[in-house]
Amino acid sequence: MITGRMGVRAVALVSATMATVVAAQVEPKVDLMQITIENPSGQADAAFAARAKEFGRSMALVTSCDQAMGVAMAMRAGVVGRGGVPLSALPLPLRREIETKPVGTPSRPFGDLKGLRVLMRCPAQFRPPRPRGTPTPKPAI
Repeated sequence: MITGRMGVRAVALVSATMATVVAAQVEPKVDLMQITIENPSGQADAAFAARAKEFGRSMALVTSCDQAMGVAMAMRAGVVGRGGVPLSALPLPLRREIETKPVGTPSRPFGDLKGLRVLMRCPAQFRPPRPRGTPTPKPAI
């Protein structure tokens, strides 16, 4: 039996440590790929609007991470992959969307005048190659 202030502190420390370990084991993690088309001008223009529309249409047909890489290469889009991302690291609306989508299907496009992105949950063994001649965008994830 543990008694006294030191005993209570020890029990509290062990309890807190165990809670942290359990929380770390329970928090779901995902492997994500982000595909980005950039708008070099940063301005609303017809060329970027057409490219964004085509990007959205093409990504809506994607059913696998390999297929998404083909779209990315065809559109000269930037690709970033990252494994073991805690779902809690994503903004809530995006987290909800990623949680409900099957592996290999993209999120809805999101972004601003600087660029448009989609996120996809990929199988753990998938590692996206970077298409040649494309810039490496900063991940939003």
